[in-house]
Amino acid sequence: MGYIKRLQRIYIAQLLIGFSALIAGLCGLYPQDFGRDTLYGVAAGCLLTGGVGWWLNFRLLRNPARAAETELAAGEERNQFVRMKAFTAVFAVMVIVEGLSSVVTAYMGWQQAAITLCALLLIQCLAYWGFARYYSRIY
Repeated sequence: MGYIKRLQRIYIAQLLIGFSALIAGLCGLYPQDFGRDTLYGVAAGCLLTGGVGWWLNFRLLRNPARAAETELAAGEERNQFVRMKAFTAVFAVMVIVEGLSSVVTAYMGWQQAAITLCALLLIQCLAYWGFARYYSRIY
C-alpha cells in the first residue's frame, strides 16, 4: 500500500498546486510580465492530472485485492527494468531535442530561448554525469 499511498499524496499535491494557480489567476496575484493565461494553463494541467489520478487511486484503495496486485507489480524486477530503460530512452531523446531546439532558436535570433535551452541541456548533462558517478561508486 505504500506505493499507492505515495501516489495519492503526489496527486493531492498536484491538486493543491492547481487550486493555488487558479486562485492566483482569478485574483490577479501574479507579476505583470507573467501572463494570466500561463496560470490558467498550470491550473488546468494540475487539476486535471491530480483529479483523475486521485480518483483512480481512490478507487484502487477501495479494492484491496487489486491494490495488492498493483503494489506487487510496481516492485517487480522486470517492470523496474522496463521503466528504467524507458526513462533512459526518453532522457536521450529529450537531450537531442533540446540540443536541436537550442541551435534552431539561436539561428532564429531568439537569444533568451536559446540561452535557456542551453542552460537546461547543460544542467541535464551535469546531473546525469553526477548521478552516474555517484551510483558507479555505490554499486
